[in-house]
Formats: sequence, C-alpha cells, structure tokens
Amino acid sequence: MSRKPIILIAIILLTIIGCSGQAKDHEQEEVTFPTETDQAMVRETAGQDPEVFIEMLKNNPLHRSGAVSPDNRYYAYEERSSIILVRLPTVEEYEADKIVAPKVLFADGIRQSSSFAEMEADYGELLKQPLLTMEELQKVERGLRSVYKWDMFHSLKFSQDGRYLGYLREQNFGSERTYTVYVLDLQDNCRLYSLPVKESSQYWGIIWQSDNETLEIHLPSAESIGEGVYLELRRQWHIPSGQCKLSYYREDGTDNGKEISSEEAQKAIAAYDQVEAKREQEGEKWNKFTVEELVAALTPAELVEEYKRYFSLHPIQIELLKGRGYSEEAIAKMDSCDFQQEESGWLLNKELIDGAKRIYPELTDQDLSNWTHQKYNEYIQVQSEKNNAPPPELKREIIERGLPEDINSGVAKEFHGWENMLAYTNEAIIAMYEARQESEALFRKGEAYRLAVRAAYLREAKG
Repeated sequence: MSRKPIILIAIILLTIIGCSGQAKDHEQEEVTFPTETDQAMVRETAGQDPEVFIEMLKNNPLHRSGAVSPDNRYYAYEERSSIILVRLPTVEEYEADKIVAPKVLFADGIRQSSSFAEMEADYGELLKQPLLTMEELQKVERGLRSVYKWDMFHSLKFSQDGRYLGYLREQNFGSERTYTVYVLDLQDNCRLYSLPVKESSQYWGIIWQSDNETLEIHLPSAESIGEGVYLELRRQWHIPSGQCKLSYYREDGTDNGKEISSEEAQKAIAAYDQVEAKREQEGEKWNKFTVEELVAALTPAELVEEYKRYFSLHPIQIELLKGRGYSEEAIAKMDSCDFQQEESGWLLNKELIDGAKRIYPELTDQDLSNWTHQKYNEYIQVQSEKNNAPPPELKREIIERGLPEDINSGVAKEFHGWENMLAYTNEAIIAMYEARQESEALFRKGEAYRLAVRAAYLREAKG
C-alpha cells in the first residue's frame, strides 16, 4: 500500500450550514435541546412511540444506515447519497395526532436543496401506508436504478449527551478519493463543522470521547513505514475549540497496537518517504517506457536479479518435484515456469479434488481422478469468465444505459453486487470502471515484463 503524503491540517474549515435557507417555502424553527422533563418522558415510553417513526423511515429502499440520539428525540439517516436529520415527535404530539410526521432539521448531499416541507409531507403519507414486508422491500431495492452518486455518507454517531452528530463523507469512487469528517451541533441551530482528512485508510471509525466534545477519528493502516508495516492514526478533534491532536500507533495485530511518539513516527515516515520517492521514480520510468525498453535497460547483473526474483523455485515446488522422482540436477535447471509446465500434466491429488468439489458444487458427483492440473485450470478459467460476466437480464440494461459492455464483476464487487452497482449513476460506475481498467492494465504490463525478463535471461544463458 503506497502512502499518501501527510498534510497536517492547519485550518479547520468551519462551514456553518443553518437550518434556514434550505428551502424558500419552508420557514425553519430553531432547534431546541429537549428539557430534562422531555427526556424523562421519552425514556418512560422508550421502545414504543419513537420506534414507529424510525421503523417508517427505515422501511425505505433508499435508507442504508441510521442512528438515533440517546434521548430518542433525533434520528439521522443516509438516503440517496445524503444525510438527513429529523426530530421525532414527542409522546404528546404522537398521542394528539397519530399521523404527525418527523420534522426535517438538516439535509446534506443530494437532498440539501430539497424542500423540507415536501419531505415532511412525504413522511406523513408514508405513515398512512402499511410497512413493506422484507420481501417487498428487497424487491424494490433490486429495482433501484441510478439514484446514488459517488458520495458516500456513513459512520453516523451521536455524542452521549445527544448534542452532536458526527459522520463521514467519502467522495469520488475510483483511484482518487477524498474524505471529510462532519459534526453537526444540534444545540446551536444545526451548525456544521467540517474537518478534511488527508490520510487514507480502508477501515474508518469515529468514537465520541467521554467529554462529549471530542471526536476521535481512527485511521488503521494510514501510514506505511515499511513493506507490510503500517501505523494507525488517531486524531482527536475537540469541536468547540477546533483543536486537533494526532497520535500514532504501530499496528501489531492487536486492537490497540503500541503508541509511539510523534518524533519516532515522523522519523519512520521520513525514512519510508525516501523509499517511496525512489519507487515513484521507478514508476515514472515504468509508465514512460515500453516493456522491451525496460528490459533492454537492465544491466546483466540486474537481469539476473530480476529473473531470480520472479522465477526462482519455491521450497514447496522443489519438494513436490523431489517427491515425483526428479533429480537434483534436473531441478537445478528448472524455474517456476518450467515447474508449471511439468505440473500441468500431473493428475489431481485427493486434496485438490476435495477442494475443487467444495469450490464448484456442480463437480460433487463427478469422477475427477483422471483430471490433470491443466484440465482443472481450463475449467477454472471458463467458470471465472462466466462468474465475471453480468447476468443476462442486467447485461441488457448495462448496454441500454451506455455503460461499457466489458464491465465485469471486479467493478460490481466495489459496489457490493450487480444490482447495487446499477443503483449508482453512470458517472460513478464509469469512474470505478476506469480505475479498475488502469489497475488491470498495470497488471498486464507487469506480467508481460516478467515474461520478457525470462526470455532475455534465457537468451543470455544460451549465448
């Protein structure tokens, strides 16, 4: 994993997005914090009335995640690449009017420009209708098309006192992504604070500290300090002051890791920066020259090292050859390509046969005792091509929408499935497709380079 350069946040962006101005036809009320009496009343009826509205909001194919405040008065959820915050009716309001709807206080993303009045009217209509069953909901979800952009909102967390709502925004599917942490102050009329985060991490997390004012952002594997060695970053963001404190932890396979000083971390990062700088230079050369030019530029010593790096036999391959009666002299003349050639004619052993039947249930009742490695590999290739292709009914839709016809399951997996992928806009899908194409092109060039190194080495050895 290549490390993106760390850019310390010097300025906390304070973007104030009040509840006013979201919709011209809807006059916003100032958000008031519930009194102790209100909280006590809600607690007494917890598990009864508030859940009616939460269940109604969840019973929507566009609803993907949500969080309820500790006092059960506020609910935030992600819908259509947007965050929406609503205030749930009090027990008295619910008892007085069984179809009173949640009140929209804030929206971000696509729905930011929506009319709050229209959204609340929609809630009122939904309350009059029966909830969809799980089967009905799943059917509607499968029918969603082109409603999500490449903005993703997730990790919604209320502070324990219910004042703040924190959430993450990830933008731009594909090779370049940007991340922002947002905090919404419910007590201060939906004032919104934002913190752009430059570090990259695959598994984000946010946790509110006990003071209810500090949001801790966890960024596992955010900094590379060696091959396969990473640092976890934890950034504590104090909302009222805007101050940030960054801590570093050496990942050691445990949940906590070992905290290291900033000086030690920066030293390790700087050392790896030098490695990365050299790698970037190599990368520039890799992109600039053809495979043939790259191989021709290798010195005789470099060619030998590259050949050994890619084609030396692994110990387990040597053991398998010895077990089949190959002499040490014959083995010494072989490389990994020769091994694959020899292995292709071997019959599958019991372990491989059992594995094949587990992976491919259609082979369960077949006799594979006469299958060679080559036949099994050909079978895997055919099945892989089938599995990588979209289902026929979705293939037609992909073509009709003007999406690339060679789009494969690698792209769909980034969206957690074909159906879910088609719920995104063409723009988002194509961005991910192009990023995958770049990765696959680099892989193919790498394979071509390896084979060219082997061919050049063997020519030198013979000559």
